[in-house]
Amino acid sequence: MSKDFIMVPLLLVFIAVLGSGLAQNDFSDPIMCYKCDGEAMNSSCADPVEVDTIDQKKCNRGICLKWTKYVGTVLQIYRSCSSDLNFQLTMIDGVCRTERNGNGWLCMCGKHLCNRSPPRPVQKGIMTSFVAVLVSLVVLA
Repeated sequence: MSKDFIMVPLLLVFIAVLGSGLAQNDFSDPIMCYKCDGEAMNSSCADPVEVDTIDQKKCNRGICLKWTKYVGTVLQIYRSCSSDLNFQLTMIDGVCRTERNGNGWLCMCGKHLCNRSPPRPVQKGIMTSFVAVLVSLVVLA
């Protein structure tokens, strides 16, 4: 087995990890986020959100959030900054998490005004990793 046989897949995995955004970001720079709170089915905060009708907030640090959760039997949407929350949160750009109790989900993003729309079904990191594996299979064939 040659060194190239091992090095090419390792190099491709390294490139995929860098391209997927897994490199650490401390989110210490200021960021602009949309800020609103309302019913998910009938408010200015509902999807698809009309950005001309909701406020923008300058956050000193952190990420933008879109938190969709049930309050009683009503589905609510809350858009703002991670610094507005009163609990610890591991911040990861481009990730959605389901609440432990199944009551809702929280989506995070690290670019200016990124909390305006629903998340894409396929994350950039997943697609980059898939392409890297596919290329390594072609190279090894």
